[in-house]
Amino acid sequence: MAAPNPDRWLDGNIPLVIPRTRREARQAFTSTRKEDRALLGAGDFAKLKKSCEEGLVDKFDLLTHGDLDQTDSLRDLYSVTMRIEEFQSSLLRHDMAGVFLIPSDFVDDPDQVFDFVPALGSHPVDLFTNHAEIELDTVKSAGCFLIQAGREFHVQNLLWSGTKLLNSCTELLRSKMIEKTIGSPVECLTGPYYFKIMMDLITASSPKSMRTLLNRLQTMALKDFDGENVIRAASTIKGAIEILKNNEAVPRDILDMVFNIMKRCSTPDFVTVIGTIATNHEQRVKTTDIEHFLADAENKYMDMLNTGDWNAGTSKDNQSSVFLSQIECWNCGKKGHMSKDCRSKNRNQNNQARGRGRGRGRGGRGNRTSNNNNNNSRSQDFRKADSRFQPPKVNEPKVRKIGNLLESWCGTCKCWTNHSTDKHKELAALSDSNDNNDYEHSSEVSSVRTGRSTSRSSRTSTTNSSKRSNKGDNNNAFAGMISHFG
Repeated sequence: MAAPNPDRWLDGNIPLVIPRTRREARQAFTSTRKEDRALLGAGDFAKLKKSCEEGLVDKFDLLTHGDLDQTDSLRDLYSVTMRIEEFQSSLLRHDMAGVFLIPSDFVDDPDQVFDFVPALGSHPVDLFTNHAEIELDTVKSAGCFLIQAGREFHVQNLLWSGTKLLNSCTELLRSKMIEKTIGSPVECLTGPYYFKIMMDLITASSPKSMRTLLNRLQTMALKDFDGENVIRAASTIKGAIEILKNNEAVPRDILDMVFNIMKRCSTPDFVTVIGTIATNHEQRVKTTDIEHFLADAENKYMDMLNTGDWNAGTSKDNQSSVFLSQIECWNCGKKGHMSKDCRSKNRNQNNQARGRGRGRGRGGRGNRTSNNNNNNSRSQDFRKADSRFQPPKVNEPKVRKIGNLLESWCGTCKCWTNHSTDKHKELAALSDSNDNNDYEHSSEVSSVRTGRSTSRSSRTSTTNSSKRSNKGDNNNAFAGMISHFG
């Protein structure tokens, strides 16, 4: 076996003698290290502060999940989890995420220098992932400690992240958060403090709602979802568990409930796979948890879709993801489908083809152009407001992680999806190859029919065969290019 040659993959440079630490790697993704802010001029510092305080495009909002029997409410809650991922990524880019790591316990300072200090033996708690496990007073004490004992950039991160979070909320949610802070010292109004209040507001539920939610989980089935879409079901389950965790109401058999939800499916092969995973977990052959199990179920679902083995629901249902209901057609402006599957578009194309060379056809085309301009304007506004259509900047990676979902930027689809631009080109090339094979086969059949019929019937048969072939081409191209929404 040949010796490794690492410098070949480093543009001829010699590898570092001491590997870069995770902390150093994380700092490489920041626009300006917090320690270097003091070196900036007044103008550059003002620009940095403005960028750090800028809110997200997609805002946090209060959720009306009083009726937790509705799956849409639970799915909306899981969208909050993805918004948190966006917020956290933005903080990392500006080197502000460190203040959201909270010591688990505080005590009065025995030296009476500071009001509070971290208790001996306390451990760090990530507020983004464990906000339900830490008290609001502890978060307040952590902010006061950093402001009194920390460096200047610690204070900046606390205050700037607070402004950023408020700017990332809707008017209603922001007013509720500010109302909760009335009477709190100004120095406690920090990003972590606002974040804890926001999550408590979003996930607060009554004991009666918790009982309703548990009953819903016990009776829920994959068949309850259009097309038995596993991704939609997983989003709903994650939203339900988020509510239960925040209210300390997660039952011990929650994983068994999730197993049973996925087993209630009309695709036998999928049920067999889920049953095997459940049996292995029960017998301790191979244990799992909810996060890994749902990821495995989604991967199996996508594999079966790609191989054509998923026989539950229609192809349109299965191509839809948890976001498809929010997608707006670029052609007609309606939600629920994409322009490649828009019937209005096909009718307009047919009318335009029939109108060529005729006076009335020209007027129709003019009206359609005006309508399409209006629809395109609505589509552009929608794309600007949706982070999934925002391309990465020049120095940013073209791969990101939203929750447990790994996404890549596709320059052809112009959105974040489950494949890269190169992968899209491979799928398109494969689709073209299959279409050519189908065309050759239809031509052979047409030639055989020609020998057995008259000239006129031959032309009719060939025309009908071409129409069927073209229709098949359109369906294949649609399935290949839009599969990233599944």
